Amino acid sequence: MNENKRTQAQYDEMYRGESYYWTVRPSRTCLEVLERMPPDRPLRLLDIGCGEGRNAVFFARNGYEVHAFDISGKGLEKTRRLAERAGVSVRVFQEEIFDCMSSGVPHQHAVNRLVARKPTDQKTVARGGG
Repeated sequence: MNENKRTQAQYDEMYRGESYYWTVRPSRTCLEVLERMPPDRPLRLLDIGCGEGRNAVFFARNGYEVHAFDISGKGLEKTRRLAERAGVSVRVFQEEIFDCMSSGVPHQHAVNRLVARKPTDQKTVARGGG
């Protein structure tokens, strides 16, 4: 069994029950993002490694257009159910774990800048100038 399949099996096992492993409450980071980047215009959000969907659904309930992926099919099933119960749309897709990520700005650097800046400066960080 390769590493991706092993990881997928581990998360599927964690998420197989009816209860939510991480709860359905969003993380504290979500509240900070909402405060700093309220969806005062259409905002698209990508939830990488969404698990059972608690953060994806939170953002969808607060007006974001949410796309979410995870390695676990069981987690994505629960994401869909949670979104349905909340009456929101979350586009989910299953994907394996990548060995590395590339973007115009290193991910953590962009997150650190986003959290550190004033809310009025967020457009510059989030979309390279708006």
